Amino acid sequence: MEINWVILGWLIDMTLNGFVWLIIAAVSLLLIDVSDKWTRKAVEVKDYERKFISFVFLSEDEKSATLIEMFEDSDAAKLRLENHSASHLVEEFPEHFEIKQFIVLGDIKSDMKEKLADWNADLRGNIAGFFKGID
Repeated sequence: MEINWVILGWLIDMTLNGFVWLIIAAVSLLLIDVSDKWTRKAVEVKDYERKFISFVFLSEDEKSATLIEMFEDSDAAKLRLENHSASHLVEEFPEHFEIKQFIVLGDIKSDMKEKLADWNADLRGNIAGFFKGID
């Protein structure tokens, strides 16, 4: 019986390649699982995020930006401020940006006013207006 070395080599090659691809697939699935967990943790929906809208507008010369955040109520804004204050961003933000103006539009609770005291916020209560919901 003569051995066909070409077929034997092909079978060994396919077996080893299959094994290597199996290892690659296993490692890839583990990496995807880990990155999926990190992503879910990073964008975890918190209570304030369901009551929160944010817009950023950049000037043409890209030297100034306007951040507008809208909240359903004072409690949602308070929670957002507490979460921001507890994050690493509170220390990093001033290294990159200078806040020139902080305006709070609308009526807010007294505990939120206390939290905003350190921010030198310009508080402006609501005197008139309407909101027409969009469905």
